[in-house]
Amino acid sequence: MSEHKFKVGQVVEYHPPRGLIAERRQYIVTAALPAQFGVFEYRIRHPSENYERIATEHDLREVEANADPSHRAVR
Repeated sequence: MSEHKFKVGQVVEYHPPRGLIAERRQYIVTAALPAQFGVFEYRIRHPSENYERIATEHDLREVEANADPSHRAVR
């Protein structure tokens, strides 16, 4: 199996699957999880939310390096 595409701390854009109520916006990868059915999963978090989400690699997109730095302040 290949390696994870995204790293912990990386800013990504989340494209939720159809039928899931979630905003399409930038999130921070907080953990890289093992593959489920051959697809890597990640924990992601937005600075304005008090919880983490689980997203598949297919639902995430890379964000350019000059992305809004306020999204990087997740702890």
